[in-house]
Amino acid sequence: MVPSTHGGESPWRARPWPEHEAGPMSRKSWDGVELMAALRSGAERLESRVAEVNALNVFPVPDGDTGTNMLATLKAAIAEGEATLAAGVTAIDQVSEAVARGALLGARGNSGVLLSQILRGLPQAVRGRKRARASEIANALSIGVLHAYSAVATPTEGTILTVAREVAASALADIESATELRPFLLKIAESARVSVDKTPTLLAVLREAGVVDSGGAGLQLILEGIADVPFVVPSAT
Repeated sequence: MVPSTHGGESPWRARPWPEHEAGPMSRKSWDGVELMAALRSGAERLESRVAEVNALNVFPVPDGDTGTNMLATLKAAIAEGEATLAAGVTAIDQVSEAVARGALLGARGNSGVLLSQILRGLPQAVRGRKRARASEIANALSIGVLHAYSAVATPTEGTILTVAREVAASALADIESATELRPFLLKIAESARVSVDKTPTLLAVLREAGVVDSGGAGLQLILEGIADVPFVVPSAT
């Protein structure tokens, strides 16, 4: 929890993750069906705390809509991916293309645009594949970070950019030991939490307001939800 310099407490604090009745999903790879389940879980986690993320919004403009914009962007990505599944397509490369397209077309605000750029890395990392393992997910994050930094004229550290970059570095460092996705994704989510907690040390406006970066916090929640995705039955193909 970050203490507020204005008195009281920051609106942001760590909370226990919800427990799904069916138990979390743990596999060595995901197809498009499992990817969409993970993204839905990420959206649900963000939506459950979207007001808190909005309350953190002081940079670059204190307009209180970071969480709302990220959620709208992610829902647009999910809608496009779900439409692809409904057409009978389950290979992760094609579903990922749809997700990235939906995020790009549905991006709202600065935070939504950056989230859409991070998601752009997914189809590039899984091109030609029906399923994705930890190595492809790590590469997707790394490619997405490059897109996100390129989308900003003057990248500022202590923002979602920093969080995404440090998450990608953590993912790449863990791929050699990753045998199942859930432990791997839990480490990614934890690296996001650590990165978010230190954003005030990198950006003075956050430190002065006594908050963490709102975009980074939104990304942390999405990654937590993805890591805690409930079990789904993958496609038979």
